[in-house]
Amino acid sequence: MPESAAINARQLHHAVGHHRKGIGEALLGELILEAERRGVGLCLNVRDSNPAIRLYERVGFWRVPGTEVKNRTGGLSFGMQLRKP
Repeated sequence: MPESAAINARQLHHAVGHHRKGIGEALLGELILEAERRGVGLCLNVRDSNPAIRLYERVGFWRVPGTEVKNRTGGLSFGMQLRKP
């Protein structure tokens, strides 16, 4: 069966008490390597109040202008895309 080019990671969470230990960065690093291996880009949507935005920026994602939408909690979410190396 041929491998799909698309990578669909619906949500990424880890347990309370395991934040700020490098787990999210390691998982994103593996996801980025797999995307590079497949030759596909990565993008994500994030709530504007999510502290993980700093992590996403640190590993190379940038905020895509004009992608802001109201989310189901009444706040804003926006798109981010991985910078090409």
